[in-house]
Amino acid sequence: MKKIINRTASFFTIICISVLFITINLIQPPEIFSKTNKTIKNQLSARETLQKYIELRLMDSHWKEYSQYITWPDEPSWDCKWVVSNYDIGPSKKQKGKIIIPVVYMRLGLYCVGDEDFNHESKKVTINYELVKNTNGWKINSEISDYPEISADILVIKLRTSAKKETPERQIKIETIVGKIKK
Repeated sequence: MKKIINRTASFFTIICISVLFITINLIQPPEIFSKTNKTIKNQLSARETLQKYIELRLMDSHWKEYSQYITWPDEPSWDCKWVVSNYDIGPSKKQKGKIIIPVVYMRLGLYCVGDEDFNHESKKVTINYELVKNTNGWKINSEISDYPEISADILVIKLRTSAKKETPERQIKIETIVGKIKK
């Protein structure tokens, strides 16, 4: 009789554990655990986040593409952009709850759409980007700059593409601007 009771108790325990396991998996399947862990493992480092943001900005990407890397909710629409030939990301410095990463841009000058001109003034400019970590990873939390940067190569491509639809006079003006940028 004791053997029957022990077997029944063991059987009941196995059934309870099985039901508990199935219930937990129905509420939160194992894939969610692995996806969550994978997401955490695949989060970009502060430096990688900044690198991605800079690349997108220099390609003149749309707000939707780079907004996931920043904390500010909106930006003004700019008529001018700093034209950049190169950049270098410096060593990061940890501070209270944030990381500061300097980026040295080699600016060639300022291109303004309204003026349809390029003001050539080559200089190195250092911008210290502040990054903070939240549940979604690292985000840039710096002040909004006076104008965004754009790669010289990307600007030349955009100008030449737009010139194809323009009058011959405008095409000449655009090629003059391209010449100033490539100097």
